[in-house]
Amino acid sequence: MEDPQLVFSWIDYTVFIVVVFFSAAIGIYFGVFAKRKLTTGEYLLGGQTMNYLPVAFSLISSHISGVTVLAVPVDVYKFGSNYIWLCLTIILVCILTYYVYLPVFFELRLTSMYEYLSIRFDRKIRMLASFLCILFAAFHNPIALYLPVIAFTQVTTFNTHLVLYVVGLVCVLYTAIGGIKAVIWSDALQFFGIVVSSLVVLCFGIKSSGGFETLWKANNETGRFDIFDFSLDPTIRDGFWQLVIGGTVQWLSILCLSQQSMQKYLSVPTIVCATK
Repeated sequence: MEDPQLVFSWIDYTVFIVVVFFSAAIGIYFGVFAKRKLTTGEYLLGGQTMNYLPVAFSLISSHISGVTVLAVPVDVYKFGSNYIWLCLTIILVCILTYYVYLPVFFELRLTSMYEYLSIRFDRKIRMLASFLCILFAAFHNPIALYLPVIAFTQVTTFNTHLVLYVVGLVCVLYTAIGGIKAVIWSDALQFFGIVVSSLVVLCFGIKSSGGFETLWKANNETGRFDIFDFSLDPTIRDGFWQLVIGGTVQWLSILCLSQQSMQKYLSVPTIVCATK
């Protein structure tokens, strides 16, 4: 007999359908019903009229992929909590973004990150960077989409390929029709979904493990909280220096130098709003 705890209930299906439906509806609204000027600036930058809060939520949720949600907890469970040092790198990157990158973005008023390369260097460098970005997306996006779909099909009776097509088409639909405004508001919706679902999982996990005290004791005894190892040995897995240096470079490329992040920064009216 199938364990009812290992399959979706009507509540789970309802949440899934609501998120997918509203993501598509947001794109249709901004693409069809919302009053707007049909310009490149409106489509790519939202006419620079966005509020900083949904933009902030969008920046967070758009960089929390299925790989983050599914793989990172497993890595922490097996190898410890050194991942916490990545939070330090995000702070460093935010400081660099504030003082170095945002002033340049707003002064030049770019619509593409690769425009800067064309201005600073030449068209060949711009084309090369654009090609590398497309190549990265071609390898990364299918994996980021496939991992949560695998998890979804493990607790439902749906075909893996069917779910891939549906979710992929919804993402393409609201992005292509609604532009950056639809992307930002859909990301903001998904941000709250991620936060609420994570809190629910956290509460159920603490309860099922016997309470917070039991959970803390078990993790402390297994060494998962041993994060203060500042060894310079480069062969250590998830060492402090590897995470801080490598994480800073990684988050710089994501939060400062990616096309999607730059568009979201420039979708707000002023640099003051962006720095919030």
